Amino acid sequence: MYDLTVILAIYNMQDHLARCLDSVLAQTRLETMRLRLLCIDDGSTDQTSKILAEYSTRYPWIEVHHKENGGVSSARNLGLDLVERSTYVTFLDPDDTWQPDYLEAVSRGMEAGKDTIFFNINLVDANGDLVKELEVCPEYRNLDAESARRRMILSKPASWTRVHRTELYEANRFPVGRIYEDLALMPYVTSQSASIYYAPEYVYNYVIDVNNSIMNSSKSAIFDIYPALGYLWEKFGDSAPAYRDELQYLMLEHLGIGQTYRLLGYRQATAADYQRIIDTLRQCFGKRWRHNIYIRQGVQKTNVNSKLSLVIPQVFLAFDLGALRIIPTLATLIRKIPRSS
Repeated sequence: MYDLTVILAIYNMQDHLARCLDSVLAQTRLETMRLRLLCIDDGSTDQTSKILAEYSTRYPWIEVHHKENGGVSSARNLGLDLVERSTYVTFLDPDDTWQPDYLEAVSRGMEAGKDTIFFNINLVDANGDLVKELEVCPEYRNLDAESARRRMILSKPASWTRVHRTELYEANRFPVGRIYEDLALMPYVTSQSASIYYAPEYVYNYVIDVNNSIMNSSKSAIFDIYPALGYLWEKFGDSAPAYRDELQYLMLEHLGIGQTYRLLGYRQATAADYQRIIDTLRQCFGKRWRHNIYIRQGVQKTNVNSKLSLVIPQVFLAFDLGALRIIPTLATLIRKIPRSS
């Protein structure tokens, strides 16, 4: 029986993989945690396989599984299929690292029997130097249990941001062949949690794109957001009305904010692309699409790592009033706004 299974989906990560694995080996709780590391090599063509073989030979709890290249979702799904006799499951990206007390921090939630465990994040550059500490939910300690559970549904949706009980994944897999796969699944899985533990330590080191590549998005990277949100909506199914406020916020953040930001960096974007955002939000939430309790509470100021978050309500109002004609000016202004993730 394993306490925790960690899934690494890996493709051509020879320059980062050893540092990632070494951070797991450096854990202060390694000797007392029954850990299983599932390394899914997604058809790597560099030295990734050789590195994995070296580590798995020395540490039998590090397992390597090879597959044809199929993308990160298919690799993670294979990892989930291979999970057995494990109380908890989480993910680790092979270019990121854990702080030495990662297992120590999450083990408190595991020992308390919580369904889902969150923690704070270090945003680091490619050299591992700290850029910013990200407190996932500053208001958590002031929330009652149900409000806290719902609030954490809205947190950064990356698969590595939380530890889940294994059974929460029994009927849940990532959509294959699209990006935004985390957004498409993780909020729903978290919604199935009956209890949450939030460790205050900053124990995950997330390598951010300091070159702001989001402003140079490909067409696929831009428009895959729609099927991802559709997949998420379908996962909620009949429970969607009970989570209307949360789903609305997720769409306002990732479609209303994120998609607008991506379009501003996409030279071929048209007024129709911006109008599609508003039309989609109106279709889902009616004339009051921009009125959301979490936006009023300022959740976007934590989730959106940009000064853009400070003017979101005003931007939504402008869009609601049909101010698409200001897009060229808005693009010029927003290109000057620093964004670190």
